[in-house]
Amino acid sequence: GDQISIITAYNERDEAFRVVKDISKIKNAHNISYSKFLILYRTNAQSRVIEDLLIKNGILYNIIGGVKFYDRKEVKDILAYMRFIVNPCDTVSFDRIINFPIRGIGKTTIEKIHGILDSDNVIESLSNLDKTLVGKKQFLALNSFCKMIKSYTKRSAKEVPSIIVKDLLTEIKLKEFYKNQNTVESEERWSNIKECISRIAEYENNNENPTLSGYLEEVSLFTDIDSWNNNDDKITMMTIHSSKGLEFDYVYIVGLERGLFPIERLFEDENIEEERRLFYVG
Repeated sequence: GDQISIITAYNERDEAFRVVKDISKIKNAHNISYSKFLILYRTNAQSRVIEDLLIKNGILYNIIGGVKFYDRKEVKDILAYMRFIVNPCDTVSFDRIINFPIRGIGKTTIEKIHGILDSDNVIESLSNLDKTLVGKKQFLALNSFCKMIKSYTKRSAKEVPSIIVKDLLTEIKLKEFYKNQNTVESEERWSNIKECISRIAEYENNNENPTLSGYLEEVSLFTDIDSWNNNDDKITMMTIHSSKGLEFDYVYIVGLERGLFPIERLFEDENIEEERRLFYVG
């Protein structure tokens, strides 16, 4: 068969650019469909930068055995925090974040809160909450939540989004929340959160006056991309773990660097054979 080609890139964004450019070049030269192409990576967090570039170029894609970056629970949780900071009338985002991470606000308390909520401003309604409506612990948690959101809403008018989000993550102790679970899944969820922060930093670099609301507007373009086109001619993306037994005409394996593939945690166990076997699968 054909010899393997090596694409050397400066970073993950340059790599994504070179891969997409190569795919377009081959597709146009041979008049073949996008469905002939496969992009493989070691962890799901790697898909984000590639997804963004495909969307910007109007190229559709499918993620097999995983979820598109902006549809992942942990990413949607952080986006919900951002939306609620920008818009304290957003009851959908409020419901998503009020007990995440866990604050002891159960279903019954949330139902009581909805009974008194003013759709014009959820935070103002909560600030005037009757102490007798909920338990003492819940009242204190809600009061603390309100103060926190008010603080970030005020900051969002004058500070860049990445600083706001980093401070928010520290305040709600999200890193500890995932690290304490000590599972491969929680580790991957935290990787996706870090990738979300990288995406915000990219937005800031590309805009003269970056704001939290501006970033959310840009994200909405990425999350709505599939609604207008159901074309089956899509590039396939997946982790190498998901790809066993499949065959494609053109395969790209991205992120080949120590610490990523081969992955860092396996280096600590000196378990390089598993990584070598996975690469062989690819």
